[in-house]
Parts: sequence; structure tokens; C-alpha cells
Amino acid sequence: MSKGERAGTRMHMLTRDDIISASLKLVDEEGLNALSFRALGKRLGVSQTAFYRHIPDKAALLDGVSERIWRQTLERLLATTAPGAETRSSAESWHSVMLSYARTLRRTLLAHPNAVELVLTHPIATARSFSLIAQVLVAFDAAGFQHPDHMLALFTSVTVYTTGFAAAEAAPPAGGEVTSPLAGFNEALSSMSPADRQALEGLVGQVMTGSWDFSSQFEVGLQALLRGWDTENRDMS
Repeated sequence: MSKGERAGTRMHMLTRDDIISASLKLVDEEGLNALSFRALGKRLGVSQTAFYRHIPDKAALLDGVSERIWRQTLERLLATTAPGAETRSSAESWHSVMLSYARTLRRTLLAHPNAVELVLTHPIATARSFSLIAQVLVAFDAAGFQHPDHMLALFTSVTVYTTGFAAAEAAPPAGGEVTSPLAGFNEALSSMSPADRQALEGLVGQVMTGSWDFSSQFEVGLQALLRGWDTENRDMS
């Protein structure tokens, strides 16, 4: 079989999932700016025209990569749901659901730091992603989970908090590498008066002692968001 025939066979065997998988791998390895049909063609050994029957343009390609991140998140979340479990009536039921969702989303995003910006700017938009969300919600309903009012707004708020936190934690900085934030912080501390330093210790002591970390701060903010949502719903009822 000639080189051209082999390329033609690969082109006809190529599926949308193949393209999206290769795209996410390229983003993981080389960054979001490296993603293009030309780069994909070189990686997969096909011409750019091989992609257009599955994915019409760059916007659809980016949506597909974002969809893959959501699929990984929601499939992992579905795996932790137990349909048929006893009915749960306390606030802790939906708390546990949202905690699991946020932690799963953050874990998935941290596994693909170069794609965090894409998820932030390309929210759930494809039919496959919406179908997965529907499966998750139906599974939660079958498991007897009680939910608060404004569930969609809650889901959106937790999503924005988690993706924003993951971006601050792991996304590549715009414009390239930056100076370590702690370097500037320590320089500022050295010019402060003892009284100001003492006041600051009561506010950001964890940073000053080096015990601050993203994971614990993520949990603090997430728990506060859910408790606040629970209070807000009681006040509105």
C-alpha cells in the first residue's frame, strides 16, 4: 500500500472522538495556542480536509475539547451516584452532591491545566454535554436526593467558582511566566512597620508562615458558598 493510500485509509477511519482525543492531547502537551487543524493533521498523518466532515471549523473543535473535559467530569460524577438509595431529606444531601461535583470538576481541570482557559470561555454548549448533564440530574433524582430552589443557579455558581479557582491555581499565565507572587509579598513585608506586620498576621497569617495551600482554601470557599446558599434559600422561603 502506498503512502497516499495509507493516508486515505486513515482519513476514512477517523472519527470525531479520535479528533477530539488528539486535540486534547495536543493541548495538554503543547498548550491551547498550538491547537489547529494543521497541527492535528501532522499529528494524525492526514490532510486538514479529513476533519471537516466531523468538525466544520475551529470554534466547533474548541467546543469539542471543552465537551471532552465536561464528559470526563460528569462521567466520573455519575460513577459516584447510587440510584435507588434511600431518600435523603436534609440539606446535607445536596451539599454532598455539590461537593462531589466541585471536587470532581477541579480534579479534572487540574489534570488538563492548559485547557482550563478553554473551559472558562467555552461553557457547556454541545448536545453531548447537555445529554450528560441530564443523565446526572436524572440519576440524582432516582437516588432520592433533595435539592434546593434555583438548582440551575447553584450549579452555575459552583461551576464558576471551581473553574475560576482552578484557573488561578494551574492555568498557564497570560503572556508567559511571571515572578512568584510570594517574592513580591515578602518584599512588601520587609518594608512594613512591626505594627502593620502584626495586624497582617491576623489576616493572612497562613501566607506569612508558608502554610497556605490551594486545596484547603478551595474547600473553605466551597463550604462557605454552599452554607450561604442554604441560608439564602431559608430566608427566601
